[in-house]
Amino acid sequence: MITWYSIDTAGKLFPSVSSNNNSSFFRIAAVLKEPINQDIFQETIDRVRPRFSFFFVRLRRGTFWNYLEENNEPFLVQQETDCPCTASQFGRHDSHLIRFLYFGNRLSIELFHSITDGRGAIEFMKAVLFTYSVIAAERNCDKVLPVPEEKIVNIQSTPVIDDYENSFLRFAKINKKGSKLEIRKFPPASYHIEGTPAAQKCVGVITGLISSEQLNRYAKSLGTTVTGYLASLLIYSIYSARIKFSTEKKPVVVSVPVNLRRRFPSVTFRNFFAVVNISFSFSTIESENSAPLFDTILESVSQQLEHLTRKENLQREIDKNIFFDKNRIGRWVPLRIKHLFVRLGFNLFGEVRRTITLSNMGEIDLPSGTAQLVDHGEALLYPSLKCPLNCAVITVNDSMSISFTKAIEETDVIRSFFLLLKQQTNLQLQVYSNISREKV
Repeated sequence: MITWYSIDTAGKLFPSVSSNNNSSFFRIAAVLKEPINQDIFQETIDRVRPRFSFFFVRLRRGTFWNYLEENNEPFLVQQETDCPCTASQFGRHDSHLIRFLYFGNRLSIELFHSITDGRGAIEFMKAVLFTYSVIAAERNCDKVLPVPEEKIVNIQSTPVIDDYENSFLRFAKINKKGSKLEIRKFPPASYHIEGTPAAQKCVGVITGLISSEQLNRYAKSLGTTVTGYLASLLIYSIYSARIKFSTEKKPVVVSVPVNLRRRFPSVTFRNFFAVVNISFSFSTIESENSAPLFDTILESVSQQLEHLTRKENLQREIDKNIFFDKNRIGRWVPLRIKHLFVRLGFNLFGEVRRTITLSNMGEIDLPSGTAQLVDHGEALLYPSLKCPLNCAVITVNDSMSISFTKAIEETDVIRSFFLLLKQQTNLQLQVYSNISREKV
């Protein structure tokens, strides 16, 4: 008997908007201290698969909605030969929504955004890394195996409904007595980073490594969070590299995904996030002095983040996202027509109104026996046609990686970002791409 799963509220967007220029695949990776063993990696996936069976699915198209169907085909680990976060040809017999890749010391998992978000992917990666370390210890005949602790999902347990529930439905208040959907005006179009399309349309990656503890301490000394500081630095870097030398008046908008599980008690592995848009306009700025200007940006960004991530504001985002799930008319519109309207809305009210995405996925918190095998982690976001540059942050073992993915040749914004990060914090920063590795 084939098992099928409904797609969560946020996940329903991605099949409609995905294309070769917007793959909707993101990556979580761990760079180990030793080369990846293909056989151990494959056995790891085979062991964790039953517990995370709701990830091993294929996309199916119904009359009114897409849905996920259990995929009984083998999921084989593969040596990485393609560009990161490539698009999938949905409908093909061999098209999967999750990929397991390795190259040298890097173990990577790429996931289609309809099946999970960053937090769900991290919990899955933790189980994969722990199981990998257990199998490695077993093959080395180690007497002491890594201990899972409570921070790792028990892969011997059975999946339950809470693992793959649509938490948007559970926490929505739109249909409850006395509640109403707040309709707000859409903000103006944002500044966009333009450039020369990358050769062979391959996603480029540039990553910087820095101490998480020291950067946290520095951000707190400025009266903000790491996410607030990095968002401010992104805005100022875009200004320094591009806007300062142009007559552009559109605001820079940084889209920041927020893990809703921190405000609403959910344990789902499905998508449960909201996106808040942090905006800053340089049209009213008169001073050319970099220090006061950055301070102005930092204050504005920190205030916006604090306000937009309050529970009542995130509740509004949940209700807004759930509107079409609950709307009786929209529920019965045929899928092909839904796709057209969703894609149109995404292009007009989504892509046009953001400059760059910054996703701080948090920490891959591992037991000591597993953590000692990992050097650092990586997280990669897919770029898109209107937003060819995105940034993702993840931390393992106090090593915070800040990774830029780009679909353009130019690196001026990224270079400005890392130079400013080094100058302001005076912390050791190691920057590398797939070509070179060097200290800044």
